[in-house]
This record gives sequence, C-alpha cells and structure tokens, in this order.
Amino acid sequence: VVEKLDIPSINTEKCCDQVIVFDGVSKEIARVRGEGKSLNVVSTGNIMTVMFVSDYSNVKTGFRATYLAESIPDLSVPELQSESGVITSSLNISQPSLCMSLIYSLPSSGSLNIYADQSTAGKIYFRQTHTNLINGWRISRYVSNSTLDIRDDSTKLSIHLEGRKSKIFSIAECSTDGDDVYVFPGRYWEGYLPKNLTSKTRLRVSGETVSNCNHGGAYDKIAKTCVCPTGFAGPTCTEACGPNHFGLNCSGTCSSFQDGCKNIIFCNITHNCSCAAGFTGNKCEKECEPGTYGANCQNLCGKCKEGSCNKYTGECDDLCEEGYYPPLCQHQYAFLSQAPSIKERSFNSVVISANFQNPKGMGIPHLYEVQFKKIGSSEWNKTSVQEINSRLIVLHFCRNDIYVINNNLGYPVYSDKWCPVDSFQIILQDQWKTYSQELPIIVNYTAYSALLPSRQYIVRACAKTIHGYAPCSKPFGVTTEGKVPGKVRHLTVNSRNGRNIQISWKRPLFTGSIKGYRIQYQCVKRFICEESCGNSSGSLETKEHSANLYNLLPHVQYKIRVAAYSSSQGPFTSVFATTKTTSPDVSPIASNQPIVSKSNTTVIVQWLPPPCPGRNGQLTGYHFSLTSETEKGTTILQNGTTKDLQTSFTSLTPMTQYQVFVYAMTSHGWNTDFKLVIPFSSSATVPDTVQNLEVYKRGRRMIGIRWAKPKRVYGTLESFTVAHHQKGSEDTFSHTMSPNACSGWPHLYCYTINKYLQPDKQYIVSVTARNHEIDEDGMASEINAVTRENAPDAPASLTIRRSTSTSFEMEWELPNLFNGELRSFLVNIEHIDSFNETECCEYFPVQELPVREESPIYNLEVTGLNPASTYIVSVSAKTITMGPSINATYHTSPLAPTDLKSPEVIGMAEDGHSYVLKIKPIHMISSTNSTYLLLVLPPGELSPPVIWERELLGKLIQAVNASFYIVSEFTSVELVSAQETEIGTGRTVTNGTLGQLMDPKLTPGYYRVGLALVQRYGHAISVDLATSNRFEFRAVDLERVVS
Repeated sequence: VVEKLDIPSINTEKCCDQVIVFDGVSKEIARVRGEGKSLNVVSTGNIMTVMFVSDYSNVKTGFRATYLAESIPDLSVPELQSESGVITSSLNISQPSLCMSLIYSLPSSGSLNIYADQSTAGKIYFRQTHTNLINGWRISRYVSNSTLDIRDDSTKLSIHLEGRKSKIFSIAECSTDGDDVYVFPGRYWEGYLPKNLTSKTRLRVSGETVSNCNHGGAYDKIAKTCVCPTGFAGPTCTEACGPNHFGLNCSGTCSSFQDGCKNIIFCNITHNCSCAAGFTGNKCEKECEPGTYGANCQNLCGKCKEGSCNKYTGECDDLCEEGYYPPLCQHQYAFLSQAPSIKERSFNSVVISANFQNPKGMGIPHLYEVQFKKIGSSEWNKTSVQEINSRLIVLHFCRNDIYVINNNLGYPVYSDKWCPVDSFQIILQDQWKTYSQELPIIVNYTAYSALLPSRQYIVRACAKTIHGYAPCSKPFGVTTEGKVPGKVRHLTVNSRNGRNIQISWKRPLFTGSIKGYRIQYQCVKRFICEESCGNSSGSLETKEHSANLYNLLPHVQYKIRVAAYSSSQGPFTSVFATTKTTSPDVSPIASNQPIVSKSNTTVIVQWLPPPCPGRNGQLTGYHFSLTSETEKGTTILQNGTTKDLQTSFTSLTPMTQYQVFVYAMTSHGWNTDFKLVIPFSSSATVPDTVQNLEVYKRGRRMIGIRWAKPKRVYGTLESFTVAHHQKGSEDTFSHTMSPNACSGWPHLYCYTINKYLQPDKQYIVSVTARNHEIDEDGMASEINAVTRENAPDAPASLTIRRSTSTSFEMEWELPNLFNGELRSFLVNIEHIDSFNETECCEYFPVQELPVREESPIYNLEVTGLNPASTYIVSVSAKTITMGPSINATYHTSPLAPTDLKSPEVIGMAEDGHSYVLKIKPIHMISSTNSTYLLLVLPPGELSPPVIWERELLGKLIQAVNASFYIVSEFTSVELVSAQETEIGTGRTVTNGTLGQLMDPKLTPGYYRVGLALVQRYGHAISVDLATSNRFEFRAVDLERVVS
C-alpha cells in the first residue's frame, strides 16, 4: 500500500509559512509555500508525514489536503501474452557493436530473444552480459554477437518474449559509463508501462538516503558512495552536469544539438528511471516550472531572492534571500537556537545574554551583530560586528550560429568501375555518436545548424548506387567557433588567514579550450570600523584552477570574482570571503597627559585607544612593558596586560629615565612593530647612606673619619653633614662640609673632629649626604669611636722605582688606619749580600721622615749602594708609638763593563750573501749570570723581536732605540776569546734561552751590528750595548758573486 497526497491549492506567507512532506517519518520528498501552488505526491510505503511550519506573523487562507491509500498492482496480472514482442522502427547504427538495456518480467518458464535485422547482414542475435532482479523486475544488458553494418539505415531491433504474464518496462541503449539512454520510439509498448514503475516512483537502492547525498541522491553502503540522480555527479552529487551532459563525472553527452537531454529518459541499474535534470513529463518533453529543478523537476529551488533557480543545477539566478548560503540557497547561515534575554538594564544601557552554543543553520559562527529599534519605529539600528568571546552583550544607547560545411566529393558521376550514383550520404560523427542524411546527386553541399561551439566534428561522404554504397571519402575534421565560456563552477574558499585567501574552482562546462582565468577581488566591508577599505582590491590572471590572494586587509569581507576567457571573457562567478583577525598593525594613541602621577618610586601612565580599534579583530586589551636603557641595550623591567587605558608601576629607582611601551592586543596577541612609547623620569629622592664609614685616626681630643659616597645619589652630590655626640649625652654637634675628596685617599671623603671632645670617652659619629635636587639629608651612617691613641697599621704598597746599580727610589702609601695622630715614618735599610763578598756588608742608619700632611704617596731616594748587592728595606708608621713595618728585598743591578766592544765587520763571506763578523769578549763581569746577544740593525722598520721576559725586552728596546733582531746567543763560558761568526746566512728561526733567534738573508741597504751583554743578579737585570758603524750591503756585490 502507498499513500497519495493531493493539495490542489496553497495560500501561505511566502517567506515564513510552508508545507513539508516526508516519505515515512524523516525523508523529505516535497516542500511548498506561497500563493497559487499545488502539490501531488506518492509515498513508497504505507506511511507519509505532513508538517506545516509557521512563524504566526501573518494570516492566509492556508491549504486543504486529501490523501488516499492505493494498492500496488500485482505482477501476476497479464499484460503481454505469450509470443508477444516489440519491433522498433529503422535505426541509425553509430557503432559496429550495440549494447541494449531492458527492464522486464518473465515467468519461470518464459524466455526472451533480441536480434537486429539488417538487409546486408541478416539477423544478428544479442547475448546477455549482466542481469539483476529487483522487486520482481529483471534489469539486464545485451550485447550484439556479431559486427553490425553501420551503413545499413534500415536496421530494426526485435525483442520477443514467450510465456504468460510477460511484461516490458523499458528499452534503452547502454552508454560507456553505465547509464541507460532512451533512444527508441515507445509507441509500441507505451501502454504497457506498469503503474508502480512510472517516472514518479523510485526503485529500491542498495543502501539508504543520507543527508550528504545532495539533489535527491541515495547512498550505496557497499560502494560507500552516493548514487546520483540524472544530471548530477560527484562523491556527494554536488556537481551539476548542465543541459547536455550526464553520467560519471558528467562525461556523457546527450545530443550534438542544442536540445540537449530533452525527450530522453535515463535509467540506472541501482536507481530509478527519470528525465534528465531540467525536464519532466511522460516523454521528458516539459521543462521544469519556476521554483523546481533537477531530474523529473522533483527538487524545489532554495530561498532564491527572485524565487526561481537554474532548472539544471538548482543554483539561484540572483542572490539568495537574506540568511542563506549561495548558490543553492538551501542552507541557512548559523543563527541562535534560543532567543537572547535581557539580564540587566539601566537608563542608558542593557545587558543581553545570548547562548551561542549549538546554533541552528550551517557553519560555526565566529562573529555576531546586534540589531535593535525603538518600539513603533521601522528602522533597525546595528552594532559593530564583534567576535564571540562572551555570552553577555552590553548595548549603550546615545550615540547559435549556423555553420555550413562545403564538400567536394570528387566522385565521378559515371565511370567504368562504378555504377551511376543515385544519391550521397553525408555522415557527421560527434565522438561516439553519428548522424547521417541523404542528398540527391544534384546537391553538392549541406549545412548543419545549432551545433555546439568549440567542438570538433568528423565528416564523411558516401556515394550510393543501385548496388549499394561505394567507398566513402576520407574523413576530415572541422571545429566550430568558440562561444563565450560559461561560468566557472564550484568557486570555493579553501583557506584564509589575516592577510591571504586561497580559492579554487572547476572549469565551465560546454566550452572549448580555456586560455585562462581572470580573478578580481575587492574589499566590501570592514566589520568594526566605519572607515572605508581604501584601495584594497586587485586582479590577476592564471591558467591554473586555483589562486592565492596576498597582502589583504585583516578582518574584512572581500568579494572575489572569477571568469574564464578564451577568445572572449565569460561571466563572473562570485564568492564572499572574510579574512581572519591578526595582531594589530596600529599602536595606541598618546594621551594629552600621558603621566597621570609619579613619585620617586611609582608612576601612573595612560593612553588612548588606537584609531579603529577593531580593524585587526576585536580588541582584547593592551600589553605594556617598563624599560630602561643600559650598556647592554634596552632592558625590560616589568610587563603585563590590562583591559584599561592606564597602568601603574612601583619599585622604581628615583631620578632614573624610563620608557613605557604600550601595544594593542587581539586574540592573536600584540605586534612589537607597533607600539606607543611613553618616556618619563622618576622623581628625585634623598641619597642612600654613605658607604664604608670608619675611624682611621683618633687622639685624646681628635677623631678622624673616612667614608665613600652613597651607592645612589639620585642627582648631584651637594654636601655631607658630620655629627657626633658622647654616648649617653643628648648634646649633638654637627658640621656641614663640601664633598671634597681626602688628600690621602682621592676616592674617599675625610673629616677630622677636633672640638667638643674629651679624652678616653666613647662617641657616636654619624654622616649623612644631601643632593641638589632634594632639600633634605639622607639616612645616616653611624660608627663608634674612643678618644684614645694607639699604634698605627703598617704602611701600604712598598715598591722600588728608578733603580740603578748604586741607587733606587722607594715609594709607599699611608697605613689604612692611623689609630692616632700620624707623626712620622721610620725607614731602615740593611745590606745583607754582594756579588763581591769583600764589599759586604755596609751599615745604614735608620731615617725618620716627619709627616706634615696626609698624602697618597711618600717616597725616599737611597744612594751610595754597591752593585750586584742585596738589601732589605722596611718602613714603619709612628703615632704615639711605632707600628708594624712593611718590608721588601731589593737587588741592585751588576756594574756596566768598561771594555764592551761592538762586533768587527771583516768582510763578505765566500758565498757573496753573508758577512763575517769578529766578536771580542770582555774581562770584567760583575755577575754570575751573563749572556752575549749578537744583534743586527737592518734598514727599515721591523716588529719587536720575540723575548721571553717582558722586562728584558723593554731594556733591550730602550738600549737599542731602533729596529733589530737577534742572530746568536753566547754565554761567558762560550765566549772566552775572540771568535768569528756570520750574518745573512738565511738560517731558519730557532728558539734560544732568552728569545727567538733568526738570521735572514741580507737585502741591499745600510746595516749596523751590535753586541749586548745581559747580566743578572737576583731579580735585577742590566743590559749594556755596543754597536758598529753603518756599512752598506749592495746589489752589485750580488752581481759580482753571480758572475
């Protein structure tokens, strides 16, 4: 039993009231609304659900419906008797092999035979290649066993059935992609179409219909894909084939003429039989009425703005009604599943609570807009578009050409080999289909009109005689001119970010070669700011089916258009896309009063929002950093975020330069390239306490103190205040002094208290510092002192300077603590050893040097010393008594020899490249450690030689006072008598006892040679030098030697 529903007339509000019919309880089969509409549908089972949806805003007359339960006809009812069949009219066979598809019913004892009857080949039978049984009907395919003669235009197809209760439902030709296309006249069997398999009834599919199979497609569980209705293709039946295509990937063509798929019925083994998309009727001769589209016109158009859609694809000719996705306009944009509610309100604002979870419609919303109006007003107000990040919303109220094919056959009308020609047959081949026409002999041309543009056709001509056809002419191809390409299909936004959008599309149908695509994009709307998009637009061309749009504005809506072009440009297909939010590319604005308040340790700064705060996305707050400049660069001291337009900083260092960096933030963070800089200086404060306060001298009525300046002065140091009072007494005495350094310690400050003191008493002494910026002293540093004199510390840093073999100068510094009044220094010199033992040891009396002022350095020159001798020097400081001493051991240098002679230049060696020198030793050496060095003083400048000891290098450079290098070393043992040696041998560099030795080849110029005597005694080193006169080494000498 099936249910039949009839609604003769419907009168409802077009926008919002509609009747929806379901086959069973969930599968929608019809939807209708508006005025003057009717509806007639049949279910596939015994359950049908009717739903009326209304928004209760307007009242119309509505609708009246009747329904009827009807039984399905029994297959046992006889319709064709035994030995009945079908014979078609003459067919034009386009291929030597023919495939036929039949839907029929036979009893178990019945049979079916199919053959083609040709005048040239006789009867050619068909064999069965595939069969399937669905609801008592056999769906089978048959292929001819032998080759057919495609030139025989009298071919007839015969189908014979034997057995009672035999029935034929459909006869179709098989295409290469699995679809069946009706091509045979149906007048012989039209009356036998069973009622339960008319074009309005769907055959059962192996699977179930699911929501992702579009345009009435059904899901095949085994194949795991959608079985699409005629005129649609793709994994989910989203690709529309258009007016002249069908099958897998829309690869089949219905016709070579502009009628397209009109008057053709399609069947599929696992699907129903129906007309092509855009047609309906028993013979598929009627076009879809406005408001419907698709196979059998059984799909209703979406919410098109003009009410109608493309009858082939279902796409709306114009825009959708507001709130629906283009181009089908069948899915609503996401909207709230629950109405918002008012949580709070005041005289100038309301707080609205909106639940953005589980919205209705399609898509996941990220932005929202609030509309409101006054009661009684017809004009709606809109807020700016915002990101969804809270359920609470605060509103503030205030502000076809004909193409002729000429043909010259070149066939003789009369010939000895050929019979006279009666007529010509012109064959037009279009891919796998052929079309032919017969022309009288007197006509030598023909014309074909309404062909498809940019399509290649193959043409042949065959001469016909009384005995049949002569061999046909060679085929030649002709391509029709191209038309304007159609719209590109499936324009899709694949990905997007804040600056780029990637799109893709599919090429148009029914066009020839596409030369390329033109893409145009234009910013149409900013979601937050009222400012315009500026010049954010552009265009580009590509031969690919995708494109990337770069350098776009963030958080704005773009309109993107794509058109194909060949010889001319086709229409544009448009899509809207919104770039995502980014980190801000603008900085906050400086306030007229950026510093709200400040002290020496705190500050409050403020700023203004950036222009168009939401241009990169909804502003979430501000990031700030407190920085200062150091030797290493900018240092971040404090940072954080806030939603306010001000912030505060504490724990600042007084009298210091700072900078505050402020960045605007979105959900993507902040952009370090766009910052507001607020410079300021913290206020001054009193200095820190003085450092290292100590009592360095004291007497019965005197206290001397010493200190270092505060670690942080916070400005310019102005003065120190020194105060003292006796312990247990409230009488305090103070003195203010300028910040002058101590005479004895230039890096410290000193003050001597010599008033209001008594012997052997304990006093408390304090020191405070003051700067020029604050008229107030800082915190005090205190120390205890007793007016009692004691022994001093030892003097500091005893050193020996400017020494000779018989004298030296000694220096020392003040004791760290005097512990009394420093009166003098006692110097003691003791002679303890000599190289010449007969001269040891001489007595030196103690010398007392009075101290008249405190100085950083004290010195004393000591003369009358013996060469090559050892002395112990000690210095002590004296107050009321003598303190410990500081000691040093010193060695005087050996005595300079009197018979040191320079090397004697004897002459050039036999090789002509070097000179022979004669060196003479000395006889008076006053040390146990002596070394001779042979030196060469060349022309020009040289780097200093490599000497292991820095002190020796310095003495050699001071003695020579010119560039030199060391050739040889001799000890006093090795040089006991005169000997000869050479210079300029080219010997490689070697390491000697005192440094590196080298003897490079001589170059033309003036030279000198020298003999240095290095003597050591203890830590003392002496250098004595004797050099020769200049002598010239000439190039002619080299020439003479070579010749």
